[in-house]
Amino acid sequence: MNTIDLSAAMPLQTFRALAEPTRIELLAMLMRAGGQANVGTLTDAMSVDGSVVSRHLRELHRAGLLDVERRGRERWYSINYDAFISQFSDLVRQFEALRDGKPCCK
Repeated sequence: MNTIDLSAAMPLQTFRALAEPTRIELLAMLMRAGGQANVGTLTDAMSVDGSVVSRHLRELHRAGLLDVERRGRERWYSINYDAFISQFSDLVRQFEALRDGKPCCK
């Protein structure tokens, strides 16, 4: 049996970042907010401590899925649309190749 390396299609850090329900909830909140929000706004809408929200946002940022900008004393996070589109497009292409009987994973 051949081993498939999905990290060739999408970095493992992205899979790890998206494997946490709180991070998915934060992404959904950012989407509802038009793609960006500050930490305080996100924390107010969550049922967890601000330090937990900040930690999850940092993980999404490290995975390249969010951009962060300092505005005075606040940190604003925004969705990195290009990263999402690129990474998910690569993954979809790999699945399409497999479906069509072609070799997988770059």
